Amino acid sequence: MKLLFCFLIVTSYSISQSNKDTIIFSHTSGVYSDSILLNISNLNKDKIYYSKNGDYPSIEYKEPIPLKKSTTIRVKNRNTLIGYTRNFLFPGRKINLPIICITVKPSDLYDSLKGIYVKGLNASKISPYKGANFHKNWERTAYLEFIDTNNKVGFNQKLGIKIFGQFSAMLPQKSFSLHARKKYGKEKIKYPLFPDLPFKKYKSVVLRNSGSDFCSTHFRDIMMTSLVKNFNIETQAYRSCIVYLNGDYWGIYHIREKINEHFIKQHFKLDKDSIAIMKHRSDVQHYGRLNYNRILKFIKKSDLKQDSNVVKLSKLIDIDNYLDYNIAQVYISNIDAGGNIRYWRERKYGAKWRWILFDTDFGFGLRKTNGVEENTLIRFTEYSSELWPFPSWSSLIIRKLLKNESIKKRYIQKFTHYLNTTFKPDNVVNHINAIANNLKPEIPYHFRKWKRKPTGWENNVNYIIDFAERRPGYLFSFLKEKFQLDSSFIIQFNHNSNQGSVFFDSYQVDSGFTGTYFSTINYKLNAEPKFGYEFSHWSNDTINITDKIRLKNNTVVSAFFIKKGNSKYRNQIFINEVGYKDNLLSSYLEIFNATDSVVNISNWVFINGDKKTIIKENTLIQAHSYYTFFKDTTQSNNEILNSQFGLFKIKKRNKIELYSSEEEFIDYVYLDETLLNNSNIIELVNTTIKHNWTPTNQSTINKMNLKQAESNKNNNIILTCFFSIMSLIILTPLFLFFKNRKRRRDNSSK
Repeated sequence: MKLLFCFLIVTSYSISQSNKDTIIFSHTSGVYSDSILLNISNLNKDKIYYSKNGDYPSIEYKEPIPLKKSTTIRVKNRNTLIGYTRNFLFPGRKINLPIICITVKPSDLYDSLKGIYVKGLNASKISPYKGANFHKNWERTAYLEFIDTNNKVGFNQKLGIKIFGQFSAMLPQKSFSLHARKKYGKEKIKYPLFPDLPFKKYKSVVLRNSGSDFCSTHFRDIMMTSLVKNFNIETQAYRSCIVYLNGDYWGIYHIREKINEHFIKQHFKLDKDSIAIMKHRSDVQHYGRLNYNRILKFIKKSDLKQDSNVVKLSKLIDIDNYLDYNIAQVYISNIDAGGNIRYWRERKYGAKWRWILFDTDFGFGLRKTNGVEENTLIRFTEYSSELWPFPSWSSLIIRKLLKNESIKKRYIQKFTHYLNTTFKPDNVVNHINAIANNLKPEIPYHFRKWKRKPTGWENNVNYIIDFAERRPGYLFSFLKEKFQLDSSFIIQFNHNSNQGSVFFDSYQVDSGFTGTYFSTINYKLNAEPKFGYEFSHWSNDTINITDKIRLKNNTVVSAFFIKKGNSKYRNQIFINEVGYKDNLLSSYLEIFNATDSVVNISNWVFINGDKKTIIKENTLIQAHSYYTFFKDTTQSNNEILNSQFGLFKIKKRNKIELYSSEEEFIDYVYLDETLLNNSNIIELVNTTIKHNWTPTNQSTINKMNLKQAESNKNNNIILTCFFSIMSLIILTPLFLFFKNRKRRRDNSSK
C-alpha cells in the first residue's frame, strides 16, 4: 500500500511537471529588422516539437531555427498536449499600429470539410453562398498574441475563433470573433485592449475588416460610431491594428467590442443573466423579448399626440436614447439601418429598452443611393412600402413619436444642436483626418495585400470629407422642409469660462461658440457661475436668467459674472497648520478661530485645484480653538478631538483655499517646494510683528504652534524692551523738566 501511494505521488508530480511551461526561447515575440537564429531549450530535457505554419507541432527540434521572414512558431513538449506560440515578424518597415498574431491549424481554416474560412462543399453557387462554411458559426481553436506599438507582448493565450459577419464574410479578408473560454485555459482576455475604456478584461472581442467598407476608406464604421460616442446611445469602442495569420500579413483590422450580454454587463455593471438583447425586427439574441411586442402594439394603437400616452411610453423605452439613435442614422445616411438593429433592456421592473448604434459601414455615401444629398430624414421618419432598406416596421416608433408636439420640438432642437456641434464640418473633418492619418502609413501594404490601388483610398477619404463638409447644409434644408420651419439665424456666445458656464437650450456652450438655429423655436438660456462667483447680467438686459430666447436676427449674447466678496471671518478664522505627509496622522489641515464666539462652519469648503472637501453638517469651532481635517482615519488620529475625515489628497505646488458656505473667501495657503523641501509639516506664525508660514518637524494639533509660541515669547521680550525704552524716552524729559522747575523755585525763594 505504501509503495502504491509513493507511486501515485511520483506519477502525479511527473504529470504536473510535464504540463509546466518549461520551454525557453532565445528571442521574444515581436518585430525584427534583421534575421535571427532562434534557439529553443527545455528545462526538463524533454524533446521539443514545433511547426512554422500554425499546424500541430510535429517537427522535432534539433538545432537552432534560422528566421528571416515573418513566422509563427508553435511548440509543445513531447509528453503533453499543452502547446503555445511565439511570433517573429520581419515587415521590413516601421509599424505604428499594434499587432495581433493569430495561429490556427491551416486545415481549420481552409479544409473544404471543416475549414471556417472557405465556402466548402455545400455552398450555394450564388451570392451570398448560403450553406458556405464561413456562414456556419463554427468555432475553432486558435492562439492569439498581442504586440503593442512599443514592441512589447501584451498577452498570449489560447481561445476560440469564429468567422464574423454576414455579407462581409464573403470578402477575401474576413472578420473574426474571438472568445475566451474555460476550456481553452482562460475565461477572459486580461488586457486593456481599448485605452479609452476603464476595463482590463474582455470575454470576447471582434477583429473587423471594416465590413462593406473593406478597402474603400476601410474605416467608415469606426469613424461614424466614435463620432457620436458622447450621444445618449451605446457604441462600440475601437482600436486599429495589423493582423498576421499563421505568420502571413493579413492587413488592417479594427478591434471592436462585441455586442452581447458581456458588453452590456461591463458598461452598465449588470448581471449578464439580467439582460435581454434583441436584433432586427424582433429576433432574440439573448434571453427573450420581454414586453417588446406589447410595446409595439401599444404604439400602433395609441394616439401619441396625447402627452399622457407619451408619458406611458417613456416608462417603457428610453425616448431620449431613441431620438439620438435616429438622428445619428439620419445624419450618416446609413441605408443599412432599416433592419440591422440592436436594442436591449435590463430584466427588472421599470427598465427601459435602449438602442445600440453599430454596423454603419453603408453610411457616408458608400453607395450612390445614399450620397450627401440623400434626404434620409424623410426615408427614416416616414412610412415606406419597401421591404429594404427602409421597411415600414423599422420607422414605426419614430413616425409615431413625431406626431407629438413636444417630442417633435425636442427632436428638432436635438438635431439642430448636433448640426452645430458634433456634426459641424470642421469637427467631423478633423475626426476623419485623425483616423486617416493613423492608418495612412499602413494603407499601401494593406491594399497591396488585397490587390487594390492605394490611390483609390485617398479618393475615398476625400469623398467622405466632402460628405462631412456639405451634409449639414442639406440637413438644415430637410429639417426646414419637413417641419415647416422659418428662417434661421446665427447666435454667438461670449463669457469668461473661468468664472461661469452658459447653457443654451440645456446644452453647455463654450465662449466663442457660434451656431445656426431656427427662428420659430424658443430656446432656453441659462448661466451658472463657477464656485466663488455669481451671475451679474446678460449683455442684453431684457434677457433674464431663466428666460427663453427667440431669434429674430443674428445675435451676440454675452454673460457677465462677478467674484463674491470676502467673508466676515476673513483674517479671523484661518488655516493654521498643514500636514503634507504624515505616516501616523495622515495628511491634514488645521484651522484656528481667533474670534470670541463659537462659529458654525458647516458646509464650508476647502478647494485644492479641482478637488473639493465640504465640511460636514453641524460642525462648530469654539472661540480661540482649533479644528482639524484629516484625509484618512489612522490609529493615531481617530480619537483626536475637534476633527473629521475625508480631506482631499494634498499636493505640492498647489493653492489650498477656504470658503464659507456662501462661497465667500476666507483664507488660503500656497504649498511650494521651498516650504516642503525639508519638512512635511508647515505652520503659521501670526503675530503683530510677523505673519508667514514656516516648516516644522512636530505636529501641534489642537495646540498653539511651536513657532507661534516662540514668536509670542520673543514678541513679549521685544515689546518689554520696546516699552522700557519708550518709558525712558518719555519719562526722562519729564523728570528733568520737574527737577529743573524745582531748582528754579528753590533759587527764587532764596
